Amino acid sequence: MYHTMNLSRIDLRITAAGMAIAVAAGLLCVDLGERPATLSLAHAALAVPVARGATVSAAAIELAGRFGLAGTPGAPVRTADQVTGEFLDTVDFRRADGRLAAEVVRAVDGRLVRLVDLTDPPRGPETPVDAARAPTAARRLLGASGLAAPASPPVTTWDAGMDAWCVRWVRTIDGVPAPTDGLVTWVRPSGRLKALSDIRSPLAAAPAEPVTAGAATLAVRAYLRRLHLDRMADLVVDAPRLAWVLPNAFVDPAAGSGPSTLRLAWTITLGYVPPGWSDRHAVEVDVDAATGALIGGTETA
Repeated sequence: MYHTMNLSRIDLRITAAGMAIAVAAGLLCVDLGERPATLSLAHAALAVPVARGATVSAAAIELAGRFGLAGTPGAPVRTADQVTGEFLDTVDFRRADGRLAAEVVRAVDGRLVRLVDLTDPPRGPETPVDAARAPTAARRLLGASGLAAPASPPVTTWDAGMDAWCVRWVRTIDGVPAPTDGLVTWVRPSGRLKALSDIRSPLAAAPAEPVTAGAATLAVRAYLRRLHLDRMADLVVDAPRLAWVLPNAFVDPAAGSGPSTLRLAWTITLGYVPPGWSDRHAVEVDVDAATGALIGGTETA
C-alpha cells in the first residue's frame, strides 16, 4: 500500500554522468531536507538459471518495445541488494558504442523493480506535461509497465537532475509510513518515461505491545544527555511519530551495515542552535517500538 507523505529519505539529484551508479543503487525521489537512506549497491553477479534468464530477457525486450527504449539487450545479470538482501535480475540495453541506454530490473518473482531510460529522445509535438498533468501521465506510464498506481494523490516535484517530474507515492503499512520505500515515476516534459522505481524493503513483524511514545522520548533524552546535547540553546524535542525505518549506524557507528528490514519505530525530531551558529540544527533519532532501543537516526539540517 502506498500513501503520500512528505517524508524524505533519499536525495536523488542525478547527473547524466552519475546516473548509471544511481540506477544500480535503487531510485527513490524525495525532497531535500530529510534522511538519506543507505544506497543499495549490488555487488558480485550470480548465475541466472537458464529458463529464468530466457523469461527475464523476453520480458525486458517486450517492455523496451512498449516504451521505445533504445539499445541492444545484454544477458540478464543477477545481483544481491546489500540493504534488503533481495536478489534482482537486470537486463542492460547498450548502444553500438557500448554506452548504457536503458536498464530493466526485476525481482526474482518477476515484479518490476526499476526501469530507466538513459537516452534523451527528441521531444514530441504533444502538449508539454506540467506539475498538474504529471500525476495523470505517471499513472498512464505505470499502467503500461504493469504496475498499479495507487488511488491516493501523489507528491509531485521537479527533479532537475533527472530533467523530469518526480511523481511519488510513499509506502504505508497499516497506515504507518515507510519513508525509505515507495513507488516513483519520473515523467519527462514530453510525457515520456524517464524512470520508475518500486522499492519494497523486507518487513519485520510489528510488536504486539509497542513501547509507549513517552518511553521513546525518555530514551532519546537520555541519549541527548550522554552527548551533552541537552545543554544546547533552544533545544526542542518534538512529539514522537510512528514510522517503519531501516536501522542504521547513526547512533552506534559499530552497528552492522548488512541487509536489514524495516522496523516499526518511534521517530523523534529535535532541534537546537549549536554554539556560534545562527541557524537551528535538526536531528532525527529512531527508537525501536519493540525494544525501546535506539536503532538509527540522522542529521537533517
